[in-house]
Amino acid sequence: MEIYTFVSIIVGLLTAYATARYGQQHYNKVLAGSFFISSIISMVVASTMAGGGALFGSFIPWAIIIVITAVLFFLARIGTYVIAGLAFTGLIILILNGLFGAGSGGLVLIISLIVGIAITFLLRKILIPVTVGLLSGSLIVSSLALILILLDPIMAMKQLMAGGSAYQIISVLILAFGVYFQFGMHEKVFGKKSTETAEKTGASEE
Repeated sequence: MEIYTFVSIIVGLLTAYATARYGQQHYNKVLAGSFFISSIISMVVASTMAGGGALFGSFIPWAIIIVITAVLFFLARIGTYVIAGLAFTGLIILILNGLFGAGSGGLVLIISLIVGIAITFLLRKILIPVTVGLLSGSLIVSSLALILILLDPIMAMKQLMAGGSAYQIISVLILAFGVYFQFGMHEKVFGKKSTETAEKTGASEE
Protein backbone atom coordinates (compact mmCIF):
# COMPACT_ATOMS: atom_id res chain seq x y z
CA MET A 1 0.00 0.00 0.00
CA GLU A 2 2.93 2.33 0.59
CA ILE A 3 3.68 2.42 -3.13
CA TYR A 4 0.22 3.93 -3.78
CA THR A 5 0.90 6.52 -1.09
CA PHE A 6 4.29 7.50 -2.53
CA VAL A 7 2.88 7.76 -6.04
CA SER A 8 -0.10 9.78 -4.78
CA ILE A 9 2.22 12.26 -3.05
CA ILE A 10 4.32 12.81 -6.16
CA VAL A 11 1.32 13.02 -8.49
CA GLY A 12 -0.50 15.32 -6.06
CA LEU A 13 2.39 17.79 -5.89
CA LEU A 14 2.87 17.74 -9.67
CA THR A 15 -0.86 18.32 -10.15
CA ALA A 16 -0.75 21.20 -7.67
CA TYR A 17 2.01 22.80 -9.75
CA ALA A 18 0.10 22.26 -13.01
CA THR A 19 -3.07 23.66 -11.45
CA ALA A 20 -1.30 26.75 -10.12
CA ARG A 21 0.38 27.41 -13.46
CA TYR A 22 -2.28 26.47 -16.03
CA GLY A 23 -5.50 26.61 -14.00
CA GLN A 24 -6.61 30.02 -15.22
CA GLN A 25 -5.54 29.36 -18.80
CA HIS A 26 -7.21 25.95 -19.18
CA TYR A 27 -9.76 26.09 -16.38
CA ASN A 28 -12.12 23.29 -17.41
CA LYS A 29 -9.41 20.79 -18.24
CA VAL A 30 -7.28 21.57 -15.20
CA LEU A 31 -10.23 21.56 -12.79
CA ALA A 32 -11.40 18.20 -14.11
CA GLY A 33 -7.91 16.72 -13.90
CA SER A 34 -7.27 18.16 -10.45
CA PHE A 35 -10.58 16.85 -9.14
CA PHE A 36 -9.81 13.41 -10.51
CA ILE A 37 -6.32 13.36 -8.98
CA SER A 38 -7.43 14.80 -5.63
CA SER A 39 -10.26 12.26 -5.45
CA ILE A 40 -7.82 9.41 -6.01
CA ILE A 41 -5.51 10.84 -3.34
CA SER A 42 -8.44 11.13 -0.92
CA MET A 43 -9.36 7.50 -1.56
CA VAL A 44 -5.74 6.47 -0.98
CA VAL A 45 -5.72 8.40 2.30
CA ALA A 46 -8.99 6.80 3.43
CA SER A 47 -7.84 3.34 2.33
CA THR A 48 -4.47 3.74 4.07
CA MET A 49 -6.09 4.83 7.33
CA ALA A 50 -8.57 1.92 7.05
CA GLY A 51 -5.79 -0.63 6.64
CA GLY A 52 -5.48 -0.75 2.85
CA GLY A 53 -8.52 -2.77 1.90
CA ALA A 54 -10.95 -0.13 0.71
CA LEU A 55 -9.24 1.32 -2.36
CA PHE A 56 -10.74 -1.09 -4.90
CA GLY A 57 -13.54 -2.47 -2.74
CA SER A 58 -16.37 -0.95 -4.78
CA PHE A 59 -16.77 0.50 -8.25
CA ILE A 60 -19.43 3.04 -7.18
CA PRO A 61 -17.00 5.72 -5.86
CA TRP A 62 -14.92 5.39 -9.02
CA ALA A 63 -18.01 5.75 -11.21
CA ILE A 64 -19.05 8.89 -9.33
CA ILE A 65 -15.55 10.36 -9.68
CA ILE A 66 -15.49 9.67 -13.43
CA VAL A 67 -18.93 11.23 -13.98
CA ILE A 68 -18.08 14.37 -12.00
CA THR A 69 -14.75 14.64 -13.82
CA ALA A 70 -16.55 14.52 -17.18
CA VAL A 71 -19.03 17.19 -16.09
CA LEU A 72 -16.20 19.45 -14.91
CA PHE A 73 -14.34 18.96 -18.18
CA PHE A 74 -17.24 20.42 -20.14
CA LEU A 75 -19.00 22.72 -17.67
CA ALA A 76 -16.51 23.75 -14.97
CA ARG A 77 -16.40 27.48 -15.75
CA ILE A 78 -20.17 27.83 -16.16
CA GLY A 79 -20.71 25.68 -13.09
CA THR A 80 -18.41 27.89 -11.03
CA TYR A 81 -20.48 30.96 -11.92
CA VAL A 82 -23.76 29.17 -11.20
CA ILE A 83 -22.59 27.90 -7.81
CA ALA A 84 -21.20 31.33 -6.93
CA GLY A 85 -24.48 32.97 -7.96
CA LEU A 86 -26.50 30.57 -5.81
CA ALA A 87 -24.12 31.08 -2.88
CA PHE A 88 -24.37 34.87 -3.11
CA THR A 89 -28.15 34.64 -3.43
CA GLY A 90 -28.40 32.45 -0.35
CA LEU A 91 -26.11 34.78 1.59
CA ILE A 92 -28.23 37.79 0.70
CA ILE A 93 -31.39 35.97 1.81
CA LEU A 94 -29.76 35.14 5.14
CA ILE A 95 -28.68 38.77 5.60
CA LEU A 96 -32.17 40.07 4.81
CA ASN A 97 -33.71 37.55 7.18
CA GLY A 98 -31.29 38.53 9.92
CA LEU A 99 -31.66 42.28 9.47
CA PHE A 100 -35.31 42.71 8.63
CA GLY A 101 -36.96 39.35 9.25
CA ALA A 102 -37.99 39.46 5.62
CA GLY A 103 -38.66 35.74 5.33
CA SER A 104 -38.38 33.88 2.05
CA GLY A 105 -41.22 35.50 0.15
CA GLY A 106 -41.25 35.70 -3.61
CA LEU A 107 -40.13 39.33 -3.77
CA VAL A 108 -37.18 38.68 -1.46
CA LEU A 109 -36.12 35.68 -3.53
CA ILE A 110 -36.31 37.64 -6.77
CA ILE A 111 -34.35 40.59 -5.36
CA SER A 112 -31.75 38.27 -3.83
CA LEU A 113 -31.39 36.36 -7.09
CA ILE A 114 -30.91 39.54 -9.13
CA VAL A 115 -28.34 40.90 -6.69
CA GLY A 116 -26.61 37.50 -6.52
CA ILE A 117 -26.30 37.37 -10.31
CA ALA A 118 -25.03 40.96 -10.39
CA ILE A 119 -22.36 40.23 -7.77
CA THR A 120 -21.29 37.10 -9.65
CA PHE A 121 -20.97 39.08 -12.88
CA LEU A 122 -18.90 41.79 -11.20
CA LEU A 123 -16.62 39.24 -9.52
CA ARG A 124 -16.35 36.83 -12.44
CA LYS A 125 -12.68 37.64 -13.05
CA ILE A 126 -11.92 36.98 -9.37
CA LEU A 127 -13.85 33.73 -8.97
CA ILE A 128 -11.65 31.68 -11.29
CA PRO A 129 -8.28 32.62 -9.71
CA VAL A 130 -9.73 32.03 -6.23
CA THR A 131 -10.98 28.59 -7.23
CA VAL A 132 -7.66 27.70 -8.85
CA GLY A 133 -5.74 28.90 -5.80
CA LEU A 134 -7.90 26.90 -3.39
CA LEU A 135 -7.67 23.80 -5.57
CA SER A 136 -3.88 23.91 -5.93
CA GLY A 137 -3.58 24.53 -2.20
CA SER A 138 -5.88 21.63 -1.35
CA LEU A 139 -3.73 19.28 -3.43
CA ILE A 140 -0.67 20.31 -1.43
CA VAL A 141 -2.62 19.87 1.82
CA SER A 142 -3.72 16.37 0.75
CA SER A 143 -0.13 15.44 -0.11
CA LEU A 144 1.00 16.74 3.28
CA ALA A 145 -1.58 14.51 4.95
CA LEU A 146 -0.17 11.49 3.11
CA ILE A 147 3.35 12.38 4.19
CA LEU A 148 2.18 12.54 7.82
CA ILE A 149 0.50 9.16 7.46
CA LEU A 150 3.70 7.63 6.12
CA LEU A 151 5.76 9.08 8.96
CA ASP A 152 3.42 8.29 11.84
CA PRO A 153 -0.18 7.11 11.24
CA ILE A 154 -1.25 7.69 14.85
CA MET A 155 0.15 11.19 14.97
CA ALA A 156 -1.35 11.88 11.55
CA MET A 157 -4.81 10.85 12.78
CA LYS A 158 -4.52 13.22 15.75
CA GLN A 159 -3.39 16.09 13.51
CA LEU A 160 -6.18 15.49 11.01
CA MET A 161 -8.94 15.20 13.62
CA ALA A 162 -7.93 17.65 16.35
CA GLY A 163 -9.29 21.17 16.03
CA GLY A 164 -6.62 23.85 15.83
CA SER A 165 -3.82 21.35 15.25
CA ALA A 166 -0.56 22.37 13.59
CA TYR A 167 -1.63 20.52 10.44
CA GLN A 168 -4.92 22.41 10.23
CA ILE A 169 -3.26 25.77 10.81
CA ILE A 170 -0.65 25.04 8.14
CA SER A 171 -3.42 23.87 5.80
CA VAL A 172 -5.26 27.18 6.14
CA LEU A 173 -2.03 29.07 5.46
CA ILE A 174 -1.34 26.96 2.38
CA LEU A 175 -4.85 27.56 1.01
CA ALA A 176 -4.54 31.29 1.65
CA PHE A 177 -1.14 31.38 -0.06
CA GLY A 178 -2.56 29.44 -3.02
CA VAL A 179 -5.16 32.17 -3.56
CA TYR A 180 -2.61 34.95 -3.01
CA PHE A 181 -0.25 33.32 -5.51
CA GLN A 182 -2.84 33.52 -8.29
CA PHE A 183 -3.28 37.26 -7.75
CA GLY A 184 0.08 38.45 -6.50
CA MET A 185 2.75 36.09 -7.85
CA HIS A 186 1.42 34.15 -10.86
CA GLU A 187 2.44 36.79 -13.39
CA LYS A 188 5.84 37.30 -11.75
CA VAL A 189 6.64 33.58 -11.69
CA PHE A 190 5.14 32.39 -14.96
CA GLY A 191 5.11 35.59 -17.00
CA LYS A 192 2.54 38.06 -18.25
CA LYS A 193 1.86 36.10 -21.43
CA SER A 194 0.32 33.27 -19.43
CA THR A 195 -2.03 35.68 -17.66
CA GLU A 196 -3.10 37.34 -20.90
CA THR A 197 -3.79 33.96 -22.47
CA ALA A 198 -5.89 32.99 -19.47
CA GLU A 199 -8.01 36.14 -19.83
CA LYS A 200 -8.57 35.50 -23.54
CA THR A 201 -9.49 31.87 -22.87
CA GLY A 202 -11.92 32.90 -20.16
CA ALA A 203 -13.55 35.51 -22.35
CA SER A 204 -14.03 32.99 -25.17
CA GLU A 205 -15.58 30.42 -22.81
CA GLU A 206 -17.95 32.99 -21.31
